[in-house]
Parts: sequence; structure tokens; C-alpha cells
Amino acid sequence: MIYTIFMKTKSVVGFFSKRMKRKSFARAYEESHFIVDVGVMIARLREKAGYSQIELAEKIGTAQSVVSRIENGNQNLTLKMLAKIADVLHCELSMHLKPLKMAA
Repeated sequence: MIYTIFMKTKSVVGFFSKRMKRKSFARAYEESHFIVDVGVMIARLREKAGYSQIELAEKIGTAQSVVSRIENGNQNLTLKMLAKIADVLHCELSMHLKPLKMAA
């Protein structure tokens, strides 16, 4: 859903600036922004590679509906699945965990 709405606006800034004004959207985004960001990134990379959702799904061994949920931020991803997607889309997968700076 998020990706579908985003694609209609064609602007990341426009999409989020309008919706972040709504408290419910801002709260939901804050709780799940990482998975939404990853989903949008996957959708962009998939399109850049010239794959449909069906084609990507076949290549990673899942259903098109799963790819749709991933791109919409409605599917939790395992690292194994994320690695498969990265491999098919010819991307390097990296992850960083950094401790938050504590206030003194």
C-alpha cells in the first residue's frame, strides 16, 4: 500500500511531507519506517533491473503476493530472503548496527 501510494506521487519528499502531517501516519511510520524503506528500495531496484513482481518472485522462490507485501512494507523479511533478493538484483547486502549515543 505505501509503495503504491508513493508511486502515484512520484516524489519522496511530496509523499512524506503530506502524510507526516497526519499524526497517525507519523506514528505508524516511526514504528515501521525501516521495513517500509527497505520495501521501497527493493521495488525501485526491481524496476531498475526490469523485473516484474512475478519475475522477481520466481527468481527468489516465492509468490508474487509475497513480493508485493515486501514492497509495501507489510512483510517481515528474514536475512535469508533479503540475501536472495540482493543476489537476484545484483546488489551488495550490508548491515550496520551502531549503538545510540547516550545523553550525558
